[in-house]
Amino acid sequence: SVTMSSDLVFDGTKPAYVESDHARPLNVYGMSKAAAEADILALGGAHLVVRTAAFFSEHDRHNFAAHTIAALRRGETFAAAEDQIVSPTYVPDLCSALLDLVIDGATGIWHLSNGEGVSWADFARRLAIACGLAPERVQGAPGATLDWKARRPAAAILRSERGALMPPLQSAIERFAMAI
Repeated sequence: SVTMSSDLVFDGTKPAYVESDHARPLNVYGMSKAAAEADILALGGAHLVVRTAAFFSEHDRHNFAAHTIAALRRGETFAAAEDQIVSPTYVPDLCSALLDLVIDGATGIWHLSNGEGVSWADFARRLAIACGLAPERVQGAPGATLDWKARRPAAAILRSERGALMPPLQSAIERFAMAI
């Protein structure tokens, strides 16, 4: 079986997290993901748990990257957290890496992201530059001022002790910009 999980199983007290780090979620979503991971792995057998984060894709208009580009194209400013560090994940790369893991019969926990920790604000600026838009219209703000409903870790950078299976973030951003 394959179970998708999240960086939100972590509390953000470490600079980065690898697969063997213990889950310590801060919110209900993270708790539900951590519980699902534990339940699946407790079954024994060939189970794959994939932790990922901050999805973005040109095929979904309801993600951070798409919202960023849409606002900037309308000439608006875009507020993004300067103090929340994530590991953005380009969905086409995630699908390819996940398929490779399934074909190879991988089991256990794997971290899949485009390998770099970046603030939401810096991610938005890099998206703007790649799309030929004005990065100065991205306003960095404290995450606490952005009306998020759930508590989030300050940093939940996903690293892998099992191997890097996805291209670098800048490559993903450039491919996203060409496709959007």
